[in-house]
Amino acid sequence: RTACAFRPQRRVILIRPIPEMPSDVPRAVARRLMMGAIPEVTVTRRLYELRNGWVWKAQDAAVSACGVEVLDPTRALCDSTQCFGYRHGQVLYHDDDHLSETGIKLLVEMFRTVLPQHEN
Repeated sequence: RTACAFRPQRRVILIRPIPEMPSDVPRAVARRLMMGAIPEVTVTRRLYELRNGWVWKAQDAAVSACGVEVLDPTRALCDSTQCFGYRHGQVLYHDDDHLSETGIKLLVEMFRTVLPQHEN
């Protein structure tokens, strides 16, 4: 209802929740590397959806009710089965639920789809 209340006066863009990792990603990666293990830190897509289904439902209701827009960061952070905290040798989170600068850079294209482009 709040998103729809703002919609008549301005464009409203909602962002799907960022996947929460099961542990502090940099710490978990460092620990695994020290032990000689693969530094994989992930959460299953299924668990992400179970945790955040209620948010998606509310956002989808706002889209239907008043035409707000929704951006989905899981397209950049997840595949069909896993959401990644560490990928291609890069730590994507600052802790367990805040993206690092590297993780944020993965969302640039998502934001470009809705923000005006400025020439430098």
